[in-house]
Amino acid sequence: MPESYKSNTYKSYPVMYVLDGQVAESYVPAVTRIFADRDRAPEIIIVTLPSLGNRGRDYTPKGKGDDGVTSGGANQFLNYLEKELIPYIDKNYRTESFRILSGESRGGLFALHSFIQKAELFSAYFIFSPALYHNDQEIIHRLQNFLRSASDLKCFLYMNIGNEGDIFKVAFDSAWETFKEYPVEGLQLNIEVLPYDYHGLTSISGQHHAYSELFSNWRTPFEIVQNQGAKGVVSHFEKLSQRYGYTVKPPEDSNNSYGYTFLRRKEYDVMLGLFELNVKLYPESANAYDSLAEGLEALGKFPEAIKNMHKALEVVKDSDPNLKLYQEHLQRLLKEN
Repeated sequence: MPESYKSNTYKSYPVMYVLDGQVAESYVPAVTRIFADRDRAPEIIIVTLPSLGNRGRDYTPKGKGDDGVTSGGANQFLNYLEKELIPYIDKNYRTESFRILSGESRGGLFALHSFIQKAELFSAYFIFSPALYHNDQEIIHRLQNFLRSASDLKCFLYMNIGNEGDIFKVAFDSAWETFKEYPVEGLQLNIEVLPYDYHGLTSISGQHHAYSELFSNWRTPFEIVQNQGAKGVVSHFEKLSQRYGYTVKPPEDSNNSYGYTFLRRKEYDVMLGLFELNVKLYPESANAYDSLAEGLEALGKFPEAIKNMHKALEVVKDSDPNLKLYQEHLQRLLKEN
C-alpha cells in the first residue's frame, strides 16, 4: 500500500496488478516508491498475484495444443480479473480508474493476450520477455488482426526482451514488426532490447524503464512554476489528467516543496500562490494550513497566519506526529503578533 494511504483518507490511487507476484513483490514496490518519493510518479496500490504453480494454465491463451487444464486458461483468468478481482479491489480500497498490468515471460504472454482481448481493461501494459512463441506464435496472428481493426486505444504498452536466444527473439521481432506495420492512434508504444540482461532480469530493468516512460513529465517543471506560479501547476496537471484519463490533482508534497523553495528565494507571490493552492486542494491537511501560515508569517501577516494555524489544529489528527510542532507554531505566532 502507498505510504500515505492511512493518513490521507481523502486520496485515491492508481493500481498496478503484477503477475508472478511471489517474485515481483521483492522489487516492484521499491521502484514505484522511489519514483513517488522523488515526485516522478503518483503513489500507487500494488496487487501482486502469485502464480502458485498454475502459470502454465492461467497465463497461456488456448490454442491447438492446449487442453484448458494444464494450459490454455488465459480467458478464464482474464475473466476472473475483470469480474471478480478488480471489482473487489475497487470496492474495498480507494482506487482510481487507471490500472497497470505487468507480466514477465508467460505473464508477458498473458499481458499481451489481455491487451488484445480487452485493451480497455487496463490503462497500461508492462510486458517483459514475453513467451510469444507459444503455439507457434499464434498470438502474433491475433495481434495482427486486432491492430488492423483497432482505433484510438488510449493506452500505454511497454515491451522488452534481453539476451535470450532465438525462441524468444524471433517471436518478439515478429510482434515488433506487427506493431510497426499497424500503428494505432492513441497507443503509446515503447519497445526495447536489453542486450545485457537475461531472462528473469529484464523485468527488473523493465519496471524502471516502463515506469519512467509512462510517467514522463509527471513533475511540474521548475520554469513553469517560476514563470506561471500556481496557475502553471494547475494547467500542467490538467494536461496530465487528459493524458491518464482520470483527475490528477497537483501533489500536496510537491506544491509544498516548491512553496518553500520560493520562500527561500523570497519570491513571495509564487510561494503564497502554491501554499494557497494546497489549502484549496487539501482542506483536510493540517500541514497545508501550517505551511500557508508560515508563508503569511514571512510576509508579516500575523492575524491571517494565526487563523490558518487554528484551522490546522482543527483538522489535525491526534495521531499526527507533527501535532506538537503545530501547537508550538501557533504559540510562537501569538507571541509575535
